[in-house]
Amino acid sequence: MAEAVQSSLCGKLREELSCSICLELFYRPKVLPCKHTFCQDCLLDWAGGQECFKCPVCHLWAEPPAEGVPDLPDGRLVENLCEQIRIQAAVMDETAEQPHLAHMCSRHPQVQLKLYCNNCHIAICSACPGKVHAGHRTVNLEKALEERITEDRGLIVEGRTMLETYCDFIIGLRGTEKKLEEQKQQTECSITQAYNQILQKLREAKDDMLSKVEQKHKQNVDAIQSQREGILADLSELSAACDSAELNIQKRGMGILEQDTGLIKVVGKYRDRAAPSPIPTDVAVFQPTDITSAVQTLGQVNIEPLKSALLKVAHRQEPIGSSGGESQKKDLPKRITFGGKGVKKGKFTRPLGVAVSGDGHIFVADCGNDRIQVFNLQGTFVHSIVTRLSGHSRKTMGFAFQRTQHRYNEVMSPHDVAIDGDANLWVVGDTDISDFAVKYTTQGSLLAKIELQKTRACRGIAVDTRRDRILVTQTVGTYLEQGVVQEFRSDGTLVKIVGKRQGMNHPQYITVDREGNILVSDYFSDCVYVYDNSGSFKFKFGDRASSEHRLKYPRGICTDSSGNIVVADGRSGCLEVFDKTGRFVKSITTDSSGPCAVAMAKQGHLVVTDEREDTVTIFEKLI
Repeated sequence: MAEAVQSSLCGKLREELSCSICLELFYRPKVLPCKHTFCQDCLLDWAGGQECFKCPVCHLWAEPPAEGVPDLPDGRLVENLCEQIRIQAAVMDETAEQPHLAHMCSRHPQVQLKLYCNNCHIAICSACPGKVHAGHRTVNLEKALEERITEDRGLIVEGRTMLETYCDFIIGLRGTEKKLEEQKQQTECSITQAYNQILQKLREAKDDMLSKVEQKHKQNVDAIQSQREGILADLSELSAACDSAELNIQKRGMGILEQDTGLIKVVGKYRDRAAPSPIPTDVAVFQPTDITSAVQTLGQVNIEPLKSALLKVAHRQEPIGSSGGESQKKDLPKRITFGGKGVKKGKFTRPLGVAVSGDGHIFVADCGNDRIQVFNLQGTFVHSIVTRLSGHSRKTMGFAFQRTQHRYNEVMSPHDVAIDGDANLWVVGDTDISDFAVKYTTQGSLLAKIELQKTRACRGIAVDTRRDRILVTQTVGTYLEQGVVQEFRSDGTLVKIVGKRQGMNHPQYITVDREGNILVSDYFSDCVYVYDNSGSFKFKFGDRASSEHRLKYPRGICTDSSGNIVVADGRSGCLEVFDKTGRFVKSITTDSSGPCAVAMAKQGHLVVTDEREDTVTIFEKLI
């Protein structure tokens, strides 16, 4: 029983004291600024010679001191515990291997130890009780050993029980830390959401006040213009009378004496009139409110017990379809924007692609941070997936710890993401060596990958779920670029090339509608190409030759349940909506400087990424 307890205890300690990179006990442990601990050699390999690198666990950026990883703080306590475990394992192995040997007396080397002196607390032989141990109480050595072993075993069991209690407590601390991190993320998202709502109201208030200022300004300008026109008419009349009189004077004709000159009437008309004066105007003046009181309207952060806070988190994260979810859905504002540039959870660096699953989860291809971030339709962060090209650690796969292999073996920068019929993710992206289309579960486990030709252009990906086909855009050439769509089976077999003869120049994003039609946005040709499910060209729209409503630098593209086509226009920043025949329907203003990818949720929400602002915006049922 004691051995089983000891084995369980060692297993728990090993799990807590194992490096998450090499999966072995820590060796020369180093602590990152995010407080995660790793072996020094593992961190050196992970960093790959870079000055800054991401933590392998939380993916926060770490910047070691000037001397690099070796200059990071040592995990002294962790190192001591690991050394104790190693020593204990070595002692147990040595004990198991050594046979039981008879112990001989140090004073009488030829005589075995048979007795135990209770007064001196040492083992003696039968020849020892002479002068040294005269009068001492002695007992049989085996009996003394059994008594001490029985006593020590009880103490060992008691000590192991205490150690297991402490180990369970340590494991519980890890769970608490994880819950605290989740609560922190939820609170940050709630604050951001409240900020965005207030920001939207402030935008509306700003627009209303600017409209009032513009209206008042127009009234003042119109009044001044009216006064100006009246005075100009008076000037014209007075000037004409003076000019006519001067002309008669120059001629010195008798008509001067005979005529009832108009000059007398005009001058008399204006003699008693007061000189013109500026009309009164009302100037619109802005009086800002106290910024402190304005910020206080955002809300406040209350310190609550962890259990109460976590219950609130669980309630806020109820799925749409439950009573709490329906309430959230009704209260959802027309627009939620979240993100911003950064490497932390919920932040982005070039969010190029987006897809929405059937259960309402948003998957964002965070290109610059080498990951897919997952959110719900309220913009709340759920989890992230590092876009690795290997499903196992390098040790398990047998890769050597070589820095030159780090980028290829580890991660790719994702360009776009799509969801197949089994609710798995297909992600297309690039590494330093090649491009790939990679299949993951929604939790990030790698299932398959397809190696693609290296290209310098951004790629799009879509899945034809009816035929189980993976569609990827590709641009080839340096100056005279040519674009095509590659169609693969899910096992990576290339089926065919679509769009060779239609003049696609720089295809970026791609989607498949409910009828199986393939729609491709061409960034440099300023149009959308439409093909049927066999790859035959049907029509194009958006350019000067084919449409009244022109596109300029079209990017993201998606369709709704009615077949309407939504295209992100890079020039105007709007979402342009066309029907299934390519006829223009309407424009949707996004207030975005760089709309990139678009995706339509089954719930009717439209999700748009902004590459310039590094944000994601969720619109509620715009079509």
